[in-house]
Amino acid sequence: MIRSSARYAPLVGLALTGLLAIPLTAQNPPLPETATAMIETATGPNLALPQPPRAFLNEVPIGGLPVVPVVDAGLPQPNSAPCTIGDLNNQVPLAGAFTFFRNRDHRPSGASQLHPGEPSTAASRDTYFATGNTYGSLSKDSGMTWSHVNPFTLFPAVDGGACCDQRVIADPASGLMLWYVQYRYSATTGAGGFRLAWTRSRDQLRNSQWSSVYFNAASFALAGNWLDFPDIAVSNDHVYMATNVFNASSAYQNSLIIRIPLNQLSGGGSVVATYYRRTGGSGPMNGGASYRFTQTYNGSPAVEMYWASHNSTSSIRIFRWDDANAGRFADVDRTIPAWTSGAGAAPGPDGRDWIGFDDHRIASGYASPVSDEGGFLWSSNGNGGSRPQSYVRVQAFSLADRSIIATEDVWNGTFDFAFPAIGMNSLGHGGVVMSGGSATTNVTTYALLSDNYTPFFAGATIFALATGTNGAPSNRWGDYHSVVANPIDPRTFIGTGMHMIGGSGTNSTVHRTTWFGRDDYTPAWVSLSVSSSPSGAAITVDETDRNGSSSGTAPFVRSYTPQQGYTLRAPASLSSGGNTYLFANWSGTGGSTASQVFTVSSIGASAHGATATYGLQSTVTVDDRNVAGSVAITVGTTDLDGLSNGSTLFTRRYRTTDGPFAFTAPSAAGIQPFRRWYLNNIAQPLGQVTISVAPATGAVTIEAEYCSYTAGAYTTYGSGCPGSNALVPAHSSVSRPDIGSSVTHSVSGFASPTPAIMVIGLSRTTYNGSPLPLNLGFIGTNPACNLLASITLNLPITIGGTGSGSLTFALPNDPSAISQHIFSQVIGVDIFVPFRMPIIVSNGLDMMIGGRSLGGGTCP
Repeated sequence: MIRSSARYAPLVGLALTGLLAIPLTAQNPPLPETATAMIETATGPNLALPQPPRAFLNEVPIGGLPVVPVVDAGLPQPNSAPCTIGDLNNQVPLAGAFTFFRNRDHRPSGASQLHPGEPSTAASRDTYFATGNTYGSLSKDSGMTWSHVNPFTLFPAVDGGACCDQRVIADPASGLMLWYVQYRYSATTGAGGFRLAWTRSRDQLRNSQWSSVYFNAASFALAGNWLDFPDIAVSNDHVYMATNVFNASSAYQNSLIIRIPLNQLSGGGSVVATYYRRTGGSGPMNGGASYRFTQTYNGSPAVEMYWASHNSTSSIRIFRWDDANAGRFADVDRTIPAWTSGAGAAPGPDGRDWIGFDDHRIASGYASPVSDEGGFLWSSNGNGGSRPQSYVRVQAFSLADRSIIATEDVWNGTFDFAFPAIGMNSLGHGGVVMSGGSATTNVTTYALLSDNYTPFFAGATIFALATGTNGAPSNRWGDYHSVVANPIDPRTFIGTGMHMIGGSGTNSTVHRTTWFGRDDYTPAWVSLSVSSSPSGAAITVDETDRNGSSSGTAPFVRSYTPQQGYTLRAPASLSSGGNTYLFANWSGTGGSTASQVFTVSSIGASAHGATATYGLQSTVTVDDRNVAGSVAITVGTTDLDGLSNGSTLFTRRYRTTDGPFAFTAPSAAGIQPFRRWYLNNIAQPLGQVTISVAPATGAVTIEAEYCSYTAGAYTTYGSGCPGSNALVPAHSSVSRPDIGSSVTHSVSGFASPTPAIMVIGLSRTTYNGSPLPLNLGFIGTNPACNLLASITLNLPITIGGTGSGSLTFALPNDPSAISQHIFSQVIGVDIFVPFRMPIIVSNGLDMMIGGRSLGGGTCP
């Protein structure tokens, strides 16, 4: 808050010498002691650890604090105007209206609960962490929804189990989220300590990756005792913790101030804590009992820490410890206007006294980040006169010299107030939450602002977080709440509160986290437009938006807090128009990914869009034509099922958006040559063994067509007769006698160049009705000469000087000729043989015609 000169006017008439009293303890305190603890490795949310029993109603044992001595220094009481119970819907003036931007129950499903609840909350941008005595609670959507973080299973069991007080605080500069977990006293171990746990980043917090150290009273040379009622705060370099010390009989023994350098909170090794136990002092409470720190704006934490305790109802002791100093400054005692101690009474509509346990310990403190002002808050009993009901005292002091600069009371003529908590925003304004109730109003939590609109705590208008339907489960409510600046907009606040809904049992306790401030700072809500192509995909949205909406069927729009992270999950497939579509990718303002899960760390302050793109699912059926067996096909792209090459018949499943897809057939299937591909029964170019398929429909068929092939062959048969050189002419061919090709028949073994013919016929068994072979001796040849082939054609063949020759001729390109036989024989003249008919003949040559065909037709 920013105090104006007008605010100091009420102090003019006060006895300044009393308000600005010199320290009663002028000597410098001794240096602190040290304690060391090993860092436990980061844990996760699913450890199977033993859990102590948690079936208890109240926080036990309950440590009893010394009663604050009643002393009246004779100073005038503050001239504080009463506060007003506000109506959110009817605020005057309208400018700067008090607003709850968010106000929701943070107790998660599955969390055990006891009374009192004493909630605490802190935030790392869009990620909140809250506690409620026996549970932790995590929100990834700026406090809209919460999940259970179980300290009983997250950390190793120790002492009597996690219970009861817990505090959390964030340090934006380092990214730390700090969690103080208190443990119940155990008669077996003779101890009840605390665990300081931390995450070092938003992502670690979101994944419950906590590291921690454990201390108990023995760590601080106070063995056999237990610790209770903690406070926690951060300076620029340290985390500070305060706790009271009780013995096994719950009698107050001591108070501790502990600090640990933030840079020691790493993933391993150990930490060294420096600490002060309560030391002697002139005050009746001996300088101890329930220290409370000054909380400041954690976005720019100070380099010093203040805390205080009561000496009496008219004296307060203020302590200071700077980051740069090994030990604390000299303590100072300050005289203040008296307040009222003793047992209070604040019966609610059910007659139960929710303030009955209040021992008036200091509840909260603040240090302005923009001015020389700090302060402490606690609750006082009504005095029966000007303060008829219990009220909250605000004691402001100068940070520079710890002199008293103002005193204010937050009170109302019919409402009781107690258990205040205060936090600072980046502007130096104060946000306060406190418990309140009346004879006709069930106890609940109220919030107020001290800022440029309302520069005083006193006389402020306060607003209820919720309306309770029932009173406290017992004559006790809760000792504390929490307030911090919201890192999303540090001009606003995050606070906690409690009320009862539906009964007075423990299970009816509601713990709230509220985001509040002036409507001047209402966020510019950021829209996220989610679509799919084609539309209709059921998209899971992990983060609930400010209207309570999350998942939906695309297209849809969600409205978020600035800087909110979000995670979208698309289904693997989408049915539309009778077709199946398969997820391809996400694309949008936050980037793109081929994963079905699309995570964006921060939506920022501008609208985002995200589209899940789907490709039509197409099943490619791969077959062959005219092959009796299967054909091994090479597949260029692995399909959605991780399959690639295959043998016909097989299928492959693709997204059409991922195409085209290549399929390659072998050039021959066995002896059958490749002809062409068919795509959906449409012939593709001849001879192209690779087909590129770009599906546009849900099903595609491709077929690799092969020709039938019969291999031609040559077989020699019969024998010829020798010439004058005593050699028998040899007739042969090395050609491949396929239809449509040319073949060359050759002969060798003649004695000299001579005229010759090659006879070609279709039979080797008959010729003109005569059986073959036909002996030619009857015409005067060598009786060894035989006609071996019928004569359909006779073609001249030239025999050269080597006695050999050849003849080339074409076979018809007629598939009907395949497997037919053509027989040939060479007949030549040898004038030197001693026979009337001087001819000689070769052996016969059986040519079986081969070639490619398809269904009896030509197969090029």
